[in-house]
Amino acid sequence: MFKKVVVMLTGTAMVVGAAYACEEHQHQESHHHHHHASSHSQTIDKAVEVSKLPEAKGLEVTDCWIRLMPKKFPSSAYFKLTNTSNEDKHIHDVYSLDFGHSEYHTTKVVDGKMKMEKLTHFDIKPGQTVSFEPKGNHVMLMKSKGTLQVGDKAHLIILQKDAKVSADCVVKEPGTL
Repeated sequence: MFKKVVVMLTGTAMVVGAAYACEEHQHQESHHHHHHASSHSQTIDKAVEVSKLPEAKGLEVTDCWIRLMPKKFPSSAYFKLTNTSNEDKHIHDVYSLDFGHSEYHTTKVVDGKMKMEKLTHFDIKPGQTVSFEPKGNHVMLMKSKGTLQVGDKAHLIILQKDAKVSADCVVKEPGTL
């Protein structure tokens, strides 16, 4: 079941607000009446599934970096994604081994307040570049495994239905814009 998450944020409270929304969502999931496999086995299953996908042709990731937050808060990834092919590209998921859950978000100003919304998918036209940057589109990286340090390179995988494009992202400090 898909749930649209909207978080109202202002100024520097954006990161803390996002962390609160993530923790609240995790809290709600823990009270769900179905019993799921451990997050560790889910991560392994997803890693195996993603590793089997071929590299996408016609998609290019540049300028990838991650704003690393303390472990209990979500981090975010930023990059440029360009469609170098002659056909539309449908992007529907994102994955990183360094985090237990990743999802696309966009930030909008509505009635003078910043709102963050989850994106379930997006399309890129031939020749188009979509930018993921602070205060705009970004990848929310939740449930950190705690293995990354500032200066490391983290692997981010952008997923289409039947292919992937991989990027190595420089890990930067929390205050980086």
